[in-house]
Amino acid sequence: MMLTGGILSSFGQSDLPKFTVDPADIDALTENVTITFDVTGTAVAGLTDVYLWAWSSELGSPSEALIDYEGGSSSWGNISPNAKLTPVEGTTNKFQLKFPITVTRNGATVTFNNMADLFGVSATPGKLKEVGFLLRDVTGNKQTPGDKKTSIKLKALAFEESLFRTFPSGVSNKDIVTVYYNQNLATNPKEQVMSNIMVSVTLVDADGNTVVAMSEPVATTPDRDGEFAFTYLPSKLVDPFPEGKSVSDIKTMKVVFSGTLNKPDGTTETVTTSTFEQNFSDYQ
Repeated sequence: MMLTGGILSSFGQSDLPKFTVDPADIDALTENVTITFDVTGTAVAGLTDVYLWAWSSELGSPSEALIDYEGGSSSWGNISPNAKLTPVEGTTNKFQLKFPITVTRNGATVTFNNMADLFGVSATPGKLKEVGFLLRDVTGNKQTPGDKKTSIKLKALAFEESLFRTFPSGVSNKDIVTVYYNQNLATNPKEQVMSNIMVSVTLVDADGNTVVAMSEPVATTPDRDGEFAFTYLPSKLVDPFPEGKSVSDIKTMKVVFSGTLNKPDGTTETVTTSTFEQNFSDYQ
């Protein structure tokens, strides 16, 4: 199934396309990916031929996807036929890009299995962390906004320290999920020195409505120096599950950490972090 939001975002402005990715969380080497674009309400709505212009500013020049152009450099005014998206049968204003992609480029047959292939960085895929894109007609006279107004953030291929992370990094609502808070990376002075780290988890559906929520925070477990962890199974976060709800309804988790701050006057203060969110992939 496909999931929207989080690593992939859907934007509310009428001139921006909505999009989904299946699976929801991908890295530069993930294969068998399908990206579906809904251009309803955008500058390219109603067109039968819609082209993808994708780039990554991390790559220098050229930074465009190899399906955008042919030859040694990209040209906005001469987009390659390879960048034409496939219409979704039986719908209007919906188009897809599906890996693997096999095209004729510079006179040779080329297959792109993943994002790293698509940008020509298969030997160094870790450098590809975000892909910006816009949708356009063949002339470029009609287009959705650029400048990374829409983008796909890719999972890191190597471990990176972060304030909040999960294990596995791409979780489903059927996984055993561990959430981590790295106090070493906190920027709030109070968070940097709070103790007795607790955690609260809320699981919501695709519309942001609560499916299940912990009734009160629970203690975390010190994992590494300065990092605290909590492990749970979504279907067992609360027992019993609310009537009429199931684990399949869960699309996103919201996590808040809190702790105790000892004040000079002998009193204490509860410190609460911002809310961390991560989407679940609904793996079969």
